[in-house]
Amino acid sequence: MSVVVLSVLVVVGAAVGAVTVGSYNGLVRKRNAVDNSWTRLDLQLRKRHNLVHNLVHAVRAHAGTDRIQAFDEVSAAADVAIESSTPPEKAKAEDALTVAVRGVLASVGRNPKLKRSRRFFDLELDLNDSENRIAYARQYFNLAVRDYNKAVQRMPVSLLAGVLRFSPQEPFNHSESAMPFTACRSSPSSAEKLHS
Repeated sequence: MSVVVLSVLVVVGAAVGAVTVGSYNGLVRKRNAVDNSWTRLDLQLRKRHNLVHNLVHAVRAHAGTDRIQAFDEVSAAADVAIESSTPPEKAKAEDALTVAVRGVLASVGRNPKLKRSRRFFDLELDLNDSENRIAYARQYFNLAVRDYNKAVQRMPVSLLAGVLRFSPQEPFNHSESAMPFTACRSSPSSAEKLHS
């Protein structure tokens, strides 16, 4: 074998190796971005679950016995959301939780004593703020998933991804029927704050 052929083989081998290592590192970096953004989203969802439980406890005392089933449904939906692990499972559970909480807020929001409660108002605002942080974290996660999935599906990286078991990830899709609720009432007046 001549020196020229050997040199060409070494250069081609080095180029293939460099592309392979670069592609692998790119996939790992994108998968880590997905994992990190999922951790952030999951943290925001857990904070929301705590707020939902606090909200249920705060309004349970003011509600009549006819609404206890609604509170139990919210608590059960929160428990299911906490236990779910994959993005599609968690999205479905979070949609159910959002619908349940929206229903409770609509029904107990008509309670005059509860409307004057500073604690209830603060919990509503915290929940609204939590929804905004979740929306941002969800958007960030879905963008990371989109970038990762594009990288996994592009040729020739898709060949390497298949061999190294880099599979496409599922985004966190939120149902339109379970869009987040918002607190739309004004702050209790100073006279009402004294009663809470």
